[in-house]
Amino acid sequence: MGNLVIMNLFTNTLDIYALHYFLKSLIGKSERDNIVVAILLTVTIICSTLINTVVGLVNVLAFITMIIILTLIFSCIFNKNKILKIFILLLVGLILMFLIELIVVNGISILFKISPRILLQINYFRLIGIILSKSIFCLLIYLYVGRLKEMYNRIKQLSIYPILILIIVNLLIVFMTFIFYSFVDVNSNREFVYILAMGIAAIVVSGVIVWITKKMIEQQKKEFVLQIKEKEYENQQIYFNHIQDVIKTLRAQRHDFNNYISTIYGLIQLKKLEEAKKYILNLSNDVSDLNEIVNVYHPVVGAVLNMKKEKAARKKIDYNVDVDLPSELPFEFVDLSTILGNLLDNAIEACEKISNTYTKIDIKMYIKDLHMVIKIENSKSNEVILSDNKLIGYVTTKLDKENHGLGLRNVKKAVDKYDGAINIQDKGKTFMVDIALPIKEKALI
Repeated sequence: MGNLVIMNLFTNTLDIYALHYFLKSLIGKSERDNIVVAILLTVTIICSTLINTVVGLVNVLAFITMIIILTLIFSCIFNKNKILKIFILLLVGLILMFLIELIVVNGISILFKISPRILLQINYFRLIGIILSKSIFCLLIYLYVGRLKEMYNRIKQLSIYPILILIIVNLLIVFMTFIFYSFVDVNSNREFVYILAMGIAAIVVSGVIVWITKKMIEQQKKEFVLQIKEKEYENQQIYFNHIQDVIKTLRAQRHDFNNYISTIYGLIQLKKLEEAKKYILNLSNDVSDLNEIVNVYHPVVGAVLNMKKEKAARKKIDYNVDVDLPSELPFEFVDLSTILGNLLDNAIEACEKISNTYTKIDIKMYIKDLHMVIKIENSKSNEVILSDNKLIGYVTTKLDKENHGLGLRNVKKAVDKYDGAINIQDKGKTFMVDIALPIKEKALI
């Protein structure tokens, strides 16, 4: 009994520290003090030894219990918030460890013509197998840690549940192979063939699961590329729509210009010079208001604000701009165009719905506490007032389509892209949108 406890203690010590090395290589250095880590690992080794000694080495219930204990203790060592991540990595580490043990067990069985069952007993063969398998495991981690990290980073992009199922199935197959080994006794070459076949089958299944995982990663990459292309197409559509607005504005100005010239020419032909002078004076004031440029250093912000200013001016909407931004911002031009263009279009449309009433749009943009703040407030009809609860879903479900439904989905996507915040308030006669986009300090230098 004493020899069994010592052997289990020795085996579990190597297992736990090998798994700790595996997790440390992928996750990084533990946030805990070295003494605390050593204590927690010691507790794990003692628990594992007690379970193995009392229940046995090859027992499904004991194995599940140990995985739970390992997950909880390693979560305390590395990060409590990464318990699912640590659980998955532990399963992967155990699969790799078991596969190496399978190869070592098969090798020793064939080389020395002994049953794998012998390796579960206390003898030199078991000691050699333990040391050899753990050494190979740690050596592979040391040599291929970069590839393991890369593969894990790719797996993180996939749906966690199918990957988890594949890992658990693979682990069970390998574990069942060890259970088979524990009951096999070699009496002939046929039994050696069975042993070899079981080991090869377990390894092949593991290889197939790795291949399936790789294919899933490749499919995920293809879907990601398609999403990027879809995003680019949406961005091109947004740019196209804004260009269409500019063209419409230029056409309207040209059309109005022709009308102005025709009217002036007609008044001169009729020799109504005073009326012509008065008309030109009024026209000069109107054109001056229309062509007043909003001075903004950032090119896209300035272009969108000026374009929408002309549109608002033609609708007789009071358009007030207060912008204090640097010439460079760490946001893509398309995203800024999406946010401002859609919000201002909605604001203008809301003002148009109000007849015979003073309407206004107030725009403020500035930098505060490493955030770019966008505040847009506009007049609206008070016939429909949305509660705060509805406004939360309203951003994505496009409620109140007559006033502010169009484009808010794209606005929300652009804000979420930069981990920003958006707040919408319906105050009855006015509608407010507040957006804050975080900026890294070095981006403002």
